[in-house]
Amino acid sequence: MPPADPGVDFLKKYPIIPDKAPVRGKSKFDANLHEVSALKMFGYTVGQKGWSDKLRSEFLTDFVEMELPLIVRRTFGDQFGPPLSEKRVLKVANVIAGNANMFLRNDCKRYAQAVDDWRTDLQFLKESYRSATGKMLAPWPIILTQPRLSSG
Repeated sequence: MPPADPGVDFLKKYPIIPDKAPVRGKSKFDANLHEVSALKMFGYTVGQKGWSDKLRSEFLTDFVEMELPLIVRRTFGDQFGPPLSEKRVLKVANVIAGNANMFLRNDCKRYAQAVDDWRTDLQFLKESYRSATGKMLAPWPIILTQPRLSSG
């Protein structure tokens, strides 16, 4: 009998989206990049057609506090660490801030609602896991107020 998947409870609430399977990059320069983040694998969505604030905060709580399915470890290695760890909280916060900053640089007006949702989620994580525990998880990621313009 195969060992039980430690993330089975997580999968009951957030099934993996089968047509969005993460794929590793093809060159040595993007070997750690994936087409879809671990959050998106389970449906996490922001913006005009995204999840409500309540659903996103419930999902993020589960993602931070529960054992993740084996598919996450197989795809992302140990990038997320164990439940409720500083590593897990910071990784999730960095994924959110990274997405927001990338979309701000792309088209800040078009993605304004998505960026607002990411700001809300980053604040939720900060209040729930950084501030509430009294731990100073540093450096805490930030979302730019305006896109950075490249010089040159």
